[in-house]
Amino acid sequence: DILIDEKESKKSDVLIENADWIFCLDFNTLSRTKNMEMALLNTKATCVLIDHHQQPQTEVFGFGVSDTTKSSTAEMVYDFIINLCELSSVSLREQNPLSKMLLSIDLSNLKPESAPENATPTCNHPLISP
Repeated sequence: DILIDEKESKKSDVLIENADWIFCLDFNTLSRTKNMEMALLNTKATCVLIDHHQQPQTEVFGFGVSDTTKSSTAEMVYDFIINLCELSSVSLREQNPLSKMLLSIDLSNLKPESAPENATPTCNHPLISP
């Protein structure tokens, strides 16, 4: 189902309020979400940014990838999925909550056969620690 905030803002606010994780794609500041901005600012969910625009509003995102050299956020989502596939077989630091989440997901069957051997994401966002 697709929920359009402008048509069902109360339902959207409830979903945002009850979410554990929110992936924010293709915008660098919450103001670009218009009516959803306050709900996103007040959520207890961990917000993850995947974006290719300049000057991301880093203080509101728990984790993120912002790479202005990428042509699109879709390319970055692809890289993110490829990275998840690779991480599913790698031991990550336990103190990182995102690592715990990634390790709990079985992604072994998602890696596309056509993906290049060296396909890895570019993660240069200041919130991501290697």
